[in-house]
Amino acid sequence: MTRKVYCSTCGANFIALLDDAHLSADFRFTCRQCCSPDGSMLEGMTNAAILESTLARRVAGERRLLPKRMDRTAERIQKWRTANQPWTRIYKMLRRAGVQITKATAAAFMEKWTVRIGTIGSACSFCGRKCEPDTVQFWRDPAGDPLEPEAYWPACARCAARKRAEVRWKKAA
Repeated sequence: MTRKVYCSTCGANFIALLDDAHLSADFRFTCRQCCSPDGSMLEGMTNAAILESTLARRVAGERRLLPKRMDRTAERIQKWRTANQPWTRIYKMLRRAGVQITKATAAAFMEKWTVRIGTIGSACSFCGRKCEPDTVQFWRDPAGDPLEPEAYWPACARCAARKRAEVRWKKAA
């Protein structure tokens, strides 16, 4: 059922293969002991090529040549967040409002949101101070529906903090 293919260097060690395994004429097997200690299948491979190959990724993982999966995931998440800043800010606002959002709801909200921002602009609704589009905060009317963009108002950091404090004080009283 199986046949032995011996090491082409030492001739002592072998690998067992099934009889129906078809090998090319130039096939050479070299055992682990005969391989040079610094020789590796990873020589000449880029990180992208290593990540594409399951075997190469396994070998690189055993030798601790690649960053840990957790580090790669964190890097990928950070890259996505910087590329999609408006969406991450909206998602954060909705999560704080206690909304479990789906992709369909998110797409509809994002369309309404961009129209609303285009009409209001990035000036503070309470004091009128101009805000940078990156730093403008949005205050949500607690009585408003969290999925309606009309319930959100652009605010500078000072006014947003004051509004949040007013809401906290009203809840405490």
